[in-house]
Amino acid sequence: MLFITKRDSGPAEPPLTVSDDPRMTLGLLKGAKQDVKTQTMGNRAVRLSPRLEWDVLVKIYGDEETLKQRLDELKATAPDGVDELIALADKYAGGWRPTRDE
Repeated sequence: MLFITKRDSGPAEPPLTVSDDPRMTLGLLKGAKQDVKTQTMGNRAVRLSPRLEWDVLVKIYGDEETLKQRLDELKATAPDGVDELIALADKYAGGWRPTRDE
């Protein structure tokens, strides 16, 4: 919703600002996470690979530096049960992007 609101807002409207509350950052990360299923031809095994809609998050926050700052602020709160999600976000923040094979 935030992405659509930001994308579709007109120049006469006030700019959308995202709260710097770590709970908001966590909620946005959770909403941006998806699992991609892949399967090799001739193999019954299905792999699930986590992905983040990183480009959408960057657009919501306005730039990648702000997103990284919010991620650091979230990590400082040490939320329980989201270690894998934060590790995935850290990979993206470090420049990693999935290839078609992953």
